[in-house]
Amino acid sequence: MHEAGFVHCDVKPANFLLGEHDRIKLIDFDICTPISDPADFRPPRWITASSGYIAYEQRRKLHLDERTDIYSLGMLIHVLLTGKMRFAERLHMTVREQNELPLVPLVRRLNADVSEGFADLLARMLSNDKDVRPRTIPAFLEEFRSLTVFQS
Repeated sequence: MHEAGFVHCDVKPANFLLGEHDRIKLIDFDICTPISDPADFRPPRWITASSGYIAYEQRRKLHLDERTDIYSLGMLIHVLLTGKMRFAERLHMTVREQNELPLVPLVRRLNADVSEGFADLLARMLSNDKDVRPRTIPAFLEEFRSLTVFQS
């Protein structure tokens, strides 16, 4: 999808299906957005996405690119590893209150079995600064494959 020039904008557990041969499929492309040149970007009038998985730039109505979905994927992975939404309190906060929260990686506090290397990758995926996140899904996968998720 990214290679075709689109951002999904709503990566969350409910938008994945398990298909034949255990293939995972991403669904629900209703709010996907074309990736445009940042110079041509026009901020949307409203934000559409699932609150707990929405990236900083989406909340702030800034330019979106592949890293927007990487943030949401990071949140999904955080939930899988900890059983908890990172910043679950955000669901009841205004966008302004959410933006003022400190972003402290908590995955190892909630699941001590997660390796430091993977916790670092996840923290970068969840950074408000999208320049810190892996640039593309292939870049994420390359780094992911070089790490162990859990400590031995």
